[in-house]
Amino acid sequence: AAGGSGAPAAEAATGSSPAAAGAAAGAEPTTAEPTAAEGSGPMDDAAVRALYARAEAAFKAGRAARANAALDELLAARPNHAKGLVLRANLLIDSGDLDQAFAAAQAAVRADPQLADAHMSVGVLHQERGELEPALAAYQRFLELAPKSRYASSIRRQVKNIERKLGRTNP
Repeated sequence: AAGGSGAPAAEAATGSSPAAAGAAAGAEPTTAEPTAAEGSGPMDDAAVRALYARAEAAFKAGRAARANAALDELLAARPNHAKGLVLRANLLIDSGDLDQAFAAAQAAVRADPQLADAHMSVGVLHQERGELEPALAAYQRFLELAPKSRYASSIRRQVKNIERKLGRTNP
């Protein structure tokens, strides 16, 4: 799991991540056209929600293989499903594949620039790579989008830590 960077990195790498915590609520991004799932017609929104819920529940239960299987099906039908991409990033963090996790998190931001959890994931992964400027920018965007998130106080602490490391402490 992602370690050493504080609470948000640890939370993003566990079932308590914001992606897992509240991502099932809210609307599905409408940027992607539905495509045919293997062997079936276009996947309807109810099926997409059900697959995401199954993936999220498996992730929270620590069943990575089941979560990945549901996400494979979901992302085959809706490759730009931002919440699914964030959940995939969290699974990849858990497995230690930070490069693929970063790619999934960036894809989530492109798919839905208003999805706060996607920005947090990008920030966590930048921070894990030691890329403090882009981590700071991603965290600040997260806070703009979700200032009252249950993760906001942890992210604010990360912002202060990064600003201190960059020599930008506020009086």
